Amino acid sequence: MEMGTKPPGRVNLIYGMIRGRTTLSEMSKALNLSVSTVSKSLSDSQDIGVLTKKRVKEFAKKCHYKPNSFASGLRNGHTKIIGLIIPN
Repeated sequence: MEMGTKPPGRVNLIYGMIRGRTTLSEMSKALNLSVSTVSKSLSDSQDIGVLTKKRVKEFAKKCHYKPNSFASGLRNGHTKIIGLIIPN
């Protein structure tokens, strides 16, 4: 594969996950689940079965999934960032 080119289809999905950029959407496609189910599984919702939660959490760990805090901040309006201004 040449530098700067993306692999096609499913290979691209796996390639993205290996590089540490796993999204809920990519995980849902790989696990054949809805994005909502993956999200609820990771947040330990009681609406999702124990086996599904376990499957999703194991896959997330394997793919080194980390929630995007910037996206979460945009969604809920809380960034958990403190600004500091220091005069010269």
